[in-house]
Amino acid sequence: MEHFTGPRGDHDAFGNGTNTQAHRINKAMTTTPQTLKQISEKSNVENLDRIRHHMRWLAERGFAGQNEASWALTEKAFCKFQEKRFPLSKSGM
Repeated sequence: MEHFTGPRGDHDAFGNGTNTQAHRINKAMTTTPQTLKQISEKSNVENLDRIRHHMRWLAERGFAGQNEASWALTEKAFCKFQEKRFPLSKSGM
């Protein structure tokens, strides 16, 4: 799956501005559940508290969900990414 983040330093689909840690965390996320440690390894963000905080931020907005010790993207996150990549035309087609 491609990711819903913009180029490093640009705003991403979640309004994260220039926070490169948030971008790296977002890019590591998939719809497959992952532990914070797995996200840390993929994103190269070693601070698990920072990742946990960001995951809660995503969850509050409906972009991620937690199942026990794992986190995954929701369909809403995927749809937001798709909408950004392929905006609907004015005619809806």
